[in-house]
Amino acid sequence: GGAGGLAATLCEACPALAGTVAELPVVAEIARETIAERGLADRIDTLGCDIVAAPPTGRYDVAVLRAFLQVLGPEAAARVVANIAHCIEPGGEIFIIGRVLDDDRLGPLDAVTANVMFLNVYDEGQAYTEGEHRQWLAAAGFDDVERTPLGGGYSIIRGLRR
Repeated sequence: GGAGGLAATLCEACPALAGTVAELPVVAEIARETIAERGLADRIDTLGCDIVAAPPTGRYDVAVLRAFLQVLGPEAAARVVANIAHCIEPGGEIFIIGRVLDDDRLGPLDAVTANVMFLNVYDEGQAYTEGEHRQWLAAAGFDDVERTPLGGGYSIIRGLRR
């Protein structure tokens, strides 16, 4: 969730959309303020939680993880995907946006370059491969997984909840 910028931008672009920003409690308070400043407090809730430790409360149609899994170790990243699966309605979707490596870990070049930084900045974080994402999603009950490469080594990985 971060400070709520993505949720706010999506809600501004889609007037019928409502959302929830799930973030650690201290950051959720910042998101609450940011969302209120943008006049969207009636459409975007904030939920203070540790999604690595436990599933968030509520039921949702879609979850978006932006630049999140790459700051976690592989076991924590797998737990996050599983915890999210608990709150996604059947037929709902997950979108993971971030630097994603090809399975040979040699491309795309921008993701490989960013991964050097991740390995030096985060205790356990790194750019993960498409295959690793697919494994986590399948284990959590998502299928029809698709990867859409974007510029700068970013990709969107989408999964459908069974």
